[in-house]
Amino acid sequence: MEMTQNLYPPMALLKKTAQQYPKAWELMANFHAENGMNGLPTWPDWCYAPMSAAVAIASGGRNFLLLPVNQQQDIINSAQKLFALATWRLSKEVYQLDPDFAQLLFEQTNDLDIPSEIFLQLPYPCFYIEVPDLFFGAKPIHGFFVNLEYDVNNGDRELRLYFLYQDGTGFGYPIHIDEHTISDNMAHVAKEALYNSRNDKFTQAQAYRAIQETDALQELLLKALQVVLYILASNAEIVPNSEQSFITKRGATIKDKYSEIRKWDVGIRIGAAIRQKSASVEKGESIKTASGHSSPRPHMRRGHWHHYWTGPRNVSENRRLILKWLSPMAVAATPEDAPIVIHEIKNNS
Repeated sequence: MEMTQNLYPPMALLKKTAQQYPKAWELMANFHAENGMNGLPTWPDWCYAPMSAAVAIASGGRNFLLLPVNQQQDIINSAQKLFALATWRLSKEVYQLDPDFAQLLFEQTNDLDIPSEIFLQLPYPCFYIEVPDLFFGAKPIHGFFVNLEYDVNNGDRELRLYFLYQDGTGFGYPIHIDEHTISDNMAHVAKEALYNSRNDKFTQAQAYRAIQETDALQELLLKALQVVLYILASNAEIVPNSEQSFITKRGATIKDKYSEIRKWDVGIRIGAAIRQKSASVEKGESIKTASGHSSPRPHMRRGHWHHYWTGPRNVSENRRLILKWLSPMAVAATPEDAPIVIHEIKNNS
């Protein structure tokens, strides 16, 4: 059991990164503690420490701007890992998605007309989402880390995602969240990515490949955002994973052991309902009505988002955005093919 646990990808990445940068967690903690002090700029409480702190650690004291471009890219890649892991290790929260429910969320990629403020309600400063059947191109992804960044140079806010491949490698990507809606932010991301793909030094073949990768990245980000939004939904089905009762053990001191991880199951009952409903839909080719006419074969209408604000309109700091997920429905269904009924389960985390 211990060997399997040690190979759990997020923990393996944590240990490998700690070996590469032995003082990283201590240094990031120092940056966090000295927010706005000793000549450091100030950043919001929802950001543990800015990305610039992780870059300073990854560069080992060297002047980042004077380094060759290839070294700068290596440092950025390392800094993205440090930025996510330094915060995640403090709580080690993991959400595991039901595979059928994950696919249902992936179908909602164009449903993002939601105010960007929702991302300021992350349940933890950083958490990891394990998602089955997620790919970037042909390469399988185990899951991704989620946390927030505040750019101390220009005040930009970013949702930071660090994707971890099954083979232990990974990459990070920022999503600007200062536009009005998530759709607007994604349009911003797409514009930047397309601009970067039109590098003057690219050959025609390289440019074509870059555009293909841009499209694949956009698809990956859209899927990941649907999963993050569900975690933020007020009616999300999130329940403790069975490991919590016999493996999860936490003390006052962080030891970076697998037993410090706390796992949550996401969409388990919904996934079971989807499988049951899909089986019944597959059986019914058509349904005879009382008049003898055939009604359309039942099919599933995908789930979607609903949001609203609470609190007084004239007191912005007391306003709160509420997001709810509306479950899929069986269209043209008989009573036995009624809509999926999802019972709200409060997340007490």
